[in-house]
Amino acid sequence: MKIAPFNEDTMHINQFHKTFFRNNNYQTFDLTSLIQSLTGYLFLNLVENNNTHKKLDKCTIDNTKYYILNGTYIVPYANQLIMNPLANGLMLDTTWTILNKYVTSIPTVVIQNVGIPIGMSFALVEDSSIYNEFFFNFANVFGFEIPEFLDIVESDQGKALVKAVKENDMTHLCCLCHLLVSFGRKKYSYQIGNLVTATTNDEYHKLRTEYEESWSAIDDAKDIRKINHLLKKIGHCYENGVIKINNDERWLQVSMQFRPLYAMPSCTNQIESSHGHLNELTPRKNVLWSSLHRIIKEILNKRHRFEENFKHNYRRYKTKIKCENKSTS
Repeated sequence: MKIAPFNEDTMHINQFHKTFFRNNNYQTFDLTSLIQSLTGYLFLNLVENNNTHKKLDKCTIDNTKYYILNGTYIVPYANQLIMNPLANGLMLDTTWTILNKYVTSIPTVVIQNVGIPIGMSFALVEDSSIYNEFFFNFANVFGFEIPEFLDIVESDQGKALVKAVKENDMTHLCCLCHLLVSFGRKKYSYQIGNLVTATTNDEYHKLRTEYEESWSAIDDAKDIRKINHLLKKIGHCYENGVIKINNDERWLQVSMQFRPLYAMPSCTNQIESSHGHLNELTPRKNVLWSSLHRIIKEILNKRHRFEENFKHNYRRYKTKIKCENKSTS
């Protein structure tokens, strides 16, 4: 109610209000005010005639109205994060909520298991161009391409993402959560999932031997086809009573045994969580310029919370290890 000023005595109730009460603050923004209020590089793809049969946002430059097809924003320190020796790879995903008429991608660099966004790109549809546009503009701004320093990308198994990663000659890792969901709730999904989540070679071979023995009694051709259909998703096959790896590249993408080699998280929960926070901040009156201001401001603030997020992850793993030690004889 703004009765008392923010100080040491009132900071707790202010923090409580900020966390649990939504405050829709509507501000009037245009392209000029957006440029003046933030730092970084903003690229907009503009056309005078709208031939997309979709309702697009507009902007006026030199008394001429343009329609906005897509855009890219890059933080001013993105090159430092990409060239950082501690950087391990990129996480990519999209969300449809935070911008009204566009799908949005927020590329995130993973450093010491903590994600730091390096910008955003938005377009009318989710295809490979939404990712390639970001890589292209990054190279134009900083004079080098991202794959020269980071060639690992972790994401879900969307066709657009896989195509973009392939076009940029990068290594694709699958998000464990999305992969397990893609198995569904079929008869052998749980067993195939166990092969993927096995974190040691001994555990993997033990499970493989166990499943070979249990599946040896199957004489239904339909069940064998189900098993092979699921195994194909992880680069395996089941022939003559033996589980074999027939696609080494695919097995490296999905197996948790090899994830430590890339020093990447097992899933893209961090970027999904960031999307969730941005969705919560999205007001009903979701106008383009105020939305871009809100998203870019959040991206810039993420860098300042690196230490806090790193300590949070560190404490979580300490607690996890202690719990495992207590339950182990």
